[in-house]
Amino acid sequence: MKTGAHLLTQLERCGLSAELATQHREISEDSSGGRVTREEIGRAWAARDKTLDPRADKALMWLAGCHGLVHSVNEELDLTDDERKTGEVLASGKPGAVVEFADGEVLVLSWVIGSHYDYPEPEEDLGLIAMGLAAAKGRPFRVGQVWVLDDAPAAACRRSPLYAPESHPALWHRVRSAVSRPKIACPGQWCISCKQRIYCEAWLTRAAAALVILGLEVKAAKEGQIPKLDITSATASDLAERIKTVESLVDFAKPQLQAAVKSGVRCVVNGKEYYSRLADGRETADVKALKAAGLTEYIKVGDPYETFGWRKVPGFAVATSKARSKS
Repeated sequence: MKTGAHLLTQLERCGLSAELATQHREISEDSSGGRVTREEIGRAWAARDKTLDPRADKALMWLAGCHGLVHSVNEELDLTDDERKTGEVLASGKPGAVVEFADGEVLVLSWVIGSHYDYPEPEEDLGLIAMGLAAAKGRPFRVGQVWVLDDAPAAACRRSPLYAPESHPALWHRVRSAVSRPKIACPGQWCISCKQRIYCEAWLTRAAAALVILGLEVKAAKEGQIPKLDITSATASDLAERIKTVESLVDFAKPQLQAAVKSGVRCVVNGKEYYSRLADGRETADVKALKAAGLTEYIKVGDPYETFGWRKVPGFAVATSKARSKS
């Protein structure tokens, strides 16, 4: 069974992640919306037509500005082990597009659709590199991500360094090693970003130990159901108090971690370094002054959203004071 290219990065770290992803193929609303946009990009490019999706139009304009031959837009691509001439399909996926340039260099792209998420650098995406090997077929290539964000006026691309032919054998080795890993869990820092962790017995065991302070039990998912905590009116109050305890511990520990990092301590988690930087100040405005000046067109009101907070229970303080006076 060929492996989905999008799973290779996680599979390189944990041998069980791909099998769990195949067994549980839930698609979130966000990823479904992104998938629709990607399909629209491919359809519109093939028809040389515009779309009803503004994000897809941004991607099409970016492609039209490429100084190269664009093909395989959102089309299935297989990585066949041609190097060993076994004919085995190691991985398959749908790259955003493949661009060939006059000098022989190949650029293999993926689409980053929607809001700004914390995506890894292109050269850290083993699945995209695998698609680069499949498309380049021994030629020099780069991989890249075209960011098509809701809040950006145009698409933008970031690229990896050039993978010259002499570097390809090492890349082939990484892909083969990933797809041939034993199907066993390999817990580590990468579990934080693994979407399959809720179905993983190894992660659930670690989570259960971590949740002892919350007085909870975490059980494995059954029949494709996400495990849920058993919270009732009788247990909710105790749980809320315990959560406050955990949050206070985080508030106690996090500033110390930040101070340590500022003093020179290096903190690296899953290939990313926690660091300190000076951010630009936020731009603000006096809403009352704008209203007084009649400039209400410059005031934007966001959509209503759900939030949680604490409020007093009517009669609770009185009942408590009476109970104390009696005692």
